[in-house]
Amino acid sequence: CMNDLNDLVNQWIAKGRFPKNVKFKNLSFPILGLGTILLGRCWPVDNKIYKLPSIDEINNHMDIAYNEGIRFFDTAAAYGLSEERLGQYFRSNQNLLKNCFIGTKWGEDFDLMTEKTMIDHALKNLNKSFERSLHNLCKIDLLYIHQANANVLMDSEIQRAMNEYKTK
Repeated sequence: CMNDLNDLVNQWIAKGRFPKNVKFKNLSFPILGLGTILLGRCWPVDNKIYKLPSIDEINNHMDIAYNEGIRFFDTAAAYGLSEERLGQYFRSNQNLLKNCFIGTKWGEDFDLMTEKTMIDHALKNLNKSFERSLHNLCKIDLLYIHQANANVLMDSEIQRAMNEYKTK
């Protein structure tokens, strides 16, 4: 699978241009995206000047990104308030959401009170994380695993659940 993807990227490099959208296997998504960790928490963790943006700042930031052609937005439960704030923006801009590709991750969570992350790849956490993320974001186009390891990737229950979530 990774070799197929590497071949695809090498073809783009050889042509000297990258497409706006990627079609890989049965998934199509924008090649350029916006990571949203800074919408919801301090990053990097030792950033002394970070200030959580206001809703108006987020709306302005997202409007600019959308107007510049960004359609892929990456978030995660580990990004603090990012999923909630991204979801608030799209609930206020339903007409934009249908044109966007939303990717989020499960397996790592962030505690706003302690500012610590926790890794939990248990099936129970996958189910809880998916439902919470879907509620916050209104839709999920790509669900992937934060801090994946061989054990979680080979877990048949995790594989089954993630395959079931493809249809939701």
